[in-house]
Amino acid sequence: MTANTEETWQSFDELIRKIKSYDEALGVLYWDLRTGAPRKGVERRSEAIGALSAEMFKLSVSERMGELLAALEEPRAQESLSPVQRKLVAETRKEYDRSVKIPPKLYEEYVVLTSQAESVWEEAKANNDYKRFQPYLDRIIGYTGQFIDLWGVRGTRYDTLLDQYEPGMTTAELDRVFGGLREQLVPLASAIAESPHQPDERFCGSRSTRTPRKRSVCLF
Repeated sequence: MTANTEETWQSFDELIRKIKSYDEALGVLYWDLRTGAPRKGVERRSEAIGALSAEMFKLSVSERMGELLAALEEPRAQESLSPVQRKLVAETRKEYDRSVKIPPKLYEEYVVLTSQAESVWEEAKANNDYKRFQPYLDRIIGYTGQFIDLWGVRGTRYDTLLDQYEPGMTTAELDRVFGGLREQLVPLASAIAESPHQPDERFCGSRSTRTPRKRSVCLF
């Protein structure tokens, strides 16, 4: 690795480490929000999470990050990097190109919303109260729609989201895969249901099999 490339890599590595440090701190805040934070403190804690997330986001899409990526993508620099380093540069570039299209303020609003929404969801789920959570879900969907428009639609709107979790995957390919499985699994399930050879389930209602024992078996 040339001296110039090594210096560039060190700067890139330091920036990545700084971003990861923010991410570690956010992980602690998220954990506290979910486990120990008072309910009345959810809104304030969510705002703190949003502020830190915005700062981390700004680092990830900063002009400095763009400059370092461009330098490390030069052919001579690429030849000096290890396979792992080249992969990190490529993945960081992909994330950079996607994230740089999102205004930091919009991202911060989204993070605050999702932090608050998770706490509301916990209460709504416990009380079987969908209407309590619905306004938050509607807003989350709205923000996601804005992100898709900024990223640019790839094939379908869901393809744009799917690529973040399964790179290269499309809804058309998923339809083909699961469609093929359905053609084989549906007849198989029907054949099993109609077969005269069925499992003996009488033990499930036996008085000798007491509820605590059933529970221990299920949790094994």
